[in-house]
Amino acid sequence: MWLIALNTSHSLTNGCYGSPPLSFICSYTVGDCMNFDKLPQPLEDPLTIALSSQDTDLLPPSSPVVEGAHEMDFDGETESPSQETSTTEPEWKEQLSVPILHSFYDPSWPHCSIPEVPKEIFQLFFTSELVTMIADETNKYAREVIAPGKSTKWIDVTVEDIYAYLGFNFLMGLNPKPSINDYWRKDPIFHYSPISDRISRDRYLEISKNLHFVDNSTLAPRTDPNYDTLGKVRQLLNYLGEKFQSMYNPTPARN
Repeated sequence: MWLIALNTSHSLTNGCYGSPPLSFICSYTVGDCMNFDKLPQPLEDPLTIALSSQDTDLLPPSSPVVEGAHEMDFDGETESPSQETSTTEPEWKEQLSVPILHSFYDPSWPHCSIPEVPKEIFQLFFTSELVTMIADETNKYAREVIAPGKSTKWIDVTVEDIYAYLGFNFLMGLNPKPSINDYWRKDPIFHYSPISDRISRDRYLEISKNLHFVDNSTLAPRTDPNYDTLGKVRQLLNYLGEKFQSMYNPTPARN
């Protein structure tokens, strides 16, 4: 008898990309393996396979798994079957275990009225104060790294430029391309006018290269014991963390 692992994958036809591969284990004789038409056909519904993965109906009735056969693990090594099988019956007690009932609190709630415009909801967290800081630090860093006389000329970004830049990145996440440059290609298959018509490729790449959230002169050097590996985004994380706590309460404080 041979123990064979069969992998089956199914693609849904309702517009989804597909389902993850599901596996089931069957055992066959050498003769069965030579006759591929005897192999079981995969079920049409992947969910049915997932729910039936422990069902013995997936095993051929004429070829039960040999007791004591070695099983193959994912690393290609065999594992010996257990030498002893526990036959101990569960011990029943007359004393019942009292369940622990956890107290629940009032439902969570926001601390502000929720705007109807998505951009205004976003601005509750990425406030003009925060975006102004990002614009200032980005302009400062760009002027430091771009040497005078270079062919590249930096044009300071404004608060609206940063908001637009963040929006472009959201659009790229919703419409992924193989390469950043593809958003500005002339080929209609790749061309994406919501971005290419509003910002040039070079300008987008310049902002991406110089985007900054902190003054580098305030950071401790790497050799310093107090060096913070997240120092360049720590100010941003702290600000957003405070905003999240002030705008929304996940649960009331315990007494």
